[in-house]
Amino acid sequence: PQLLVQSVEVPTPSSLEVSIRADRANGTYAVGEAIRLSVQASKAAYFEVVAIGPTGNAVQVYPNALQPSELIAAGTVLEIPGADGRSEILATPPAGLELIRVIASTAPFAELPDEERVPSGPFEIISGGAEIVARDLQQRVAESDEIAFGDTYVMTVLDPLVVGDLSIPITDDVL
Repeated sequence: PQLLVQSVEVPTPSSLEVSIRADRANGTYAVGEAIRLSVQASKAAYFEVVAIGPTGNAVQVYPNALQPSELIAAGTVLEIPGADGRSEILATPPAGLELIRVIASTAPFAELPDEERVPSGPFEIISGGAEIVARDLQQRVAESDEIAFGDTYVMTVLDPLVVGDLSIPITDDVL
């Protein structure tokens, strides 16, 4: 299911560049541990961040109920969740590799229809998972003048003893 989302690409090179990273270099979290993300772009941009789980479930983690969408200045690091500590992104079962994709655009995004979003705390579950996310990304690429994607991965493990200094190389054969 994650490959559906990864297969959507920006058709022409853009001067807009975006990056996303997790707060742990190895990207590995035990179930129940908090995950923090950092996002930034080379130009002032609007962001959307979606997590696609190993089973294809999808959650929009930004914008969210506590961090509304806004134009973020070039080079400014956006922390997700916010530094105020009012929310957390927790590693949850099932264990496995999770794709986290940031979408950046110089124009604001249209929201998904209400019937495709289910509130879950400050975040939203996307009904239809990876398929809806891929469809939405294709529409955005077609409609946007300047758009960029960035990906990172996190690995959820069931045993906290496995986290330590575990380093998981991400290659095409893992996906």
